Amino acid sequence: MGRTVSNKALYLLGAMLGYWALMLDHLFKWAMGPFCRTRLGRAVFVRLSRSPVKLGHVALLLFAASQYWLYDKSDAAQLSALGLTLAVIFLNIHRQRVLTINNQGNGRWSVHLNVLKRDKRRPGAQWAGAMDELSDLVSIARVSDVRTLSFESPLLVHDVTARRLMDRLSKVFGQQGVSVRIEIASSKAMGAFRSGLFHPLRRYQRGLKSHRVVCRSPMGLLTRRIEVRVAQGA
Repeated sequence: MGRTVSNKALYLLGAMLGYWALMLDHLFKWAMGPFCRTRLGRAVFVRLSRSPVKLGHVALLLFAASQYWLYDKSDAAQLSALGLTLAVIFLNIHRQRVLTINNQGNGRWSVHLNVLKRDKRRPGAQWAGAMDELSDLVSIARVSDVRTLSFESPLLVHDVTARRLMDRLSKVFGQQGVSVRIEIASSKAMGAFRSGLFHPLRRYQRGLKSHRVVCRSPMGLLTRRIEVRVAQGA
């Protein structure tokens, strides 16, 4: 009984943070989305991807330090520090029309599907768009010296979806002459907290035609990771 209550509390906490993250996603889409699709936005992201430093973590440390030194200063100074922190974090995210790339530093990317962007009239259009954008993603990865691309999602627990993504990745990398090793992990439980974080997105993913989220229980989603390791010298 106690464990059930604890899981519910963790799930609710995760859901609240998930809605907060969803608001940040809308803010990013409004503030940085158009910039990401420009040549300058792409060039900035490529340059940051080549850095071995996880700049998002550095930004958070700088923000914490600035709040200490600016504690007695004006609200404008504190808001400026917050704005600078968000700008650094946002610049490490490259949002395409369907795919979002998160630069994790040290030659590693995490790639996500923009589940909020969907066409109700064409339920399968989102997946088709994601597959089309993979070619552009590979081009950016080559010039960014990226060595590992990670795709993790509850959607990939569905074997057909996972196999389709792996086949497409193998094809687009091969077309550009890049040697890769694609690894797929076993499905694993996300836990109550991470399942809660995912809660705001579930109603959007229900609209993905012929794809489904697999779960052991409403508070126990499963997830699966696919990693693409680019050969050295590629």
